[in-house]
Amino acid sequence: MSFYVMSALPKEPHNPYLHQDQISFLMGSNYLISFQDKPSDHFTDVRDRIEKGRGKIRSKGTDFLMFRMLESIIDNYFEVLEEISSQIENIDRKLHKVHNKSILSSIELEKRKLIELRKIAQPMRDITNQLENSESPFIEESNRHYFRSLRSSCLSVLEEIDANKQILEGMANLYYAAQGQRMNEIMRVLTVVSSIFIPLTFIVGVYGMNFEHMPELKYRYGYYTIVAIMFVLGAGLLAFFIKRGWLKK
Repeated sequence: MSFYVMSALPKEPHNPYLHQDQISFLMGSNYLISFQDKPSDHFTDVRDRIEKGRGKIRSKGTDFLMFRMLESIIDNYFEVLEEISSQIENIDRKLHKVHNKSILSSIELEKRKLIELRKIAQPMRDITNQLENSESPFIEESNRHYFRSLRSSCLSVLEEIDANKQILEGMANLYYAAQGQRMNEIMRVLTVVSSIFIPLTFIVGVYGMNFEHMPELKYRYGYYTIVAIMFVLGAGLLAFFIKRGWLKK
């Protein structure tokens, strides 16, 4: 008798988070018993094959049945990965159109999903490797290549997880870079506005001093002259900044 414990992903299409079910297998020479923590249908295809007599599942032993059940669990890993990849594509489209914090939250959510999925898939890889190289009398030599294919599938899942994590990290870096660029543009505009009004403020400050002997204060057209000078100075600085390209995005 052999005993194996692994994790599976329940099919919860409306749940944004990943939850894992623990499934245990008890394998003997002519029986295979599975135990689940929660009620969830992981083996619909296996049950359908048995009921309809499709494939080799009725003619093979318990090790082949074990292979089919593990295959169903791993296929669900790929389904979850496909959903995550679809979400990553949606995030990528939004990243170039909108700039809000919800994008960063979506990136972090998908990263947590990938981390959880890796915690589930990595032990499964070890179990399939153990089954492939096991000396158990319940596993026929002719059926070991099935478990080898499962191990390859687990490796593919892990590789795709790592690739998607790198994509999400690149998106997060791009988001922060875009936010930094937007902040730089805002600071540039504020700097230009400040540079225009600083000399104007200086002129106003000079002629706002309450000294008695200021010749310009008695000048009949002094107000209009100062306003004209301030206007020309401001317009000249604005034209200078535009010419230098400091107001372009």
